[in-house]
Amino acid sequence: MTHPADTKKPRQSHLRWVELGVCKVFPAAQGEFRPAHRDYIAANFDLEAVGFPAVSFRDGTYWIIDGQHRVAAALKFGFGLTDKLQMEVYEGLTPAGEAELFIERNTVKAKSAWDRFKVSVTAGREEECHIDRLVRAQGLMVAGHRSSTTIASIGALREIYRLAGPSEFSRTLRVIRDAFGAAGFDADVIRGVGRFLHRYGLAVDEAMLVKRMAAVAGGLNGLRQSAQKLRLQMGYTFPECIASEVTKAYNRVSGGKKLPPWFKA
Repeated sequence: MTHPADTKKPRQSHLRWVELGVCKVFPAAQGEFRPAHRDYIAANFDLEAVGFPAVSFRDGTYWIIDGQHRVAAALKFGFGLTDKLQMEVYEGLTPAGEAELFIERNTVKAKSAWDRFKVSVTAGREEECHIDRLVRAQGLMVAGHRSSTTIASIGALREIYRLAGPSEFSRTLRVIRDAFGAAGFDADVIRGVGRFLHRYGLAVDEAMLVKRMAAVAGGLNGLRQSAQKLRLQMGYTFPECIASEVTKAYNRVSGGKKLPPWFKA
């Protein structure tokens, strides 16, 4: 994948003594700050273990790339704002370049899906940026938590985007939103509805699908319960069973052209 030219960055860094008080965090290029992790480092503070936090010197400011918890722990431990730590300093990076470097430096570390998605958008990575735009186009946002306007099932979004392509990905979001609201955006429902639309494509009338899904007895919970029963009986995956139940709901009204049954299509 080709990244934007402005994310290119020098591979050489150098060590410099940097005052703690001049270091700042650019949240869009960092993982979520966890106070408990800072407190653990502070309670077991060891300069050798702290190593060299990595920072980017840009526009007269030292932006933390890797080490926000270590810097915060040093201050909690008792270091002052004018005290210095030796840090690994990069120069000439853009914000996107800083985000890209964060991803590279944290490849082997356990980072949440949300942290990696958010920073990848900041870095300008093509797939994440396109997913983010498509989700926003539906009046929603990708986030690390679920709410009335956010989707936290990042793995499911990525899977359906890759499986079905941008058009059916967008239809998946619209159908779930209009049939069930924000409650519908859990991973299995996204995967199930996305698979359904990927298989049947233009044979599905979107408005009719929304109407028939919304009319399922028990609503979203009823759909999930029926899918769970099918999974226990037949051993299929939960998303496949969701897709099967969506197919049944679409075919339930008498008259009109029916779709082939999911497990025989």
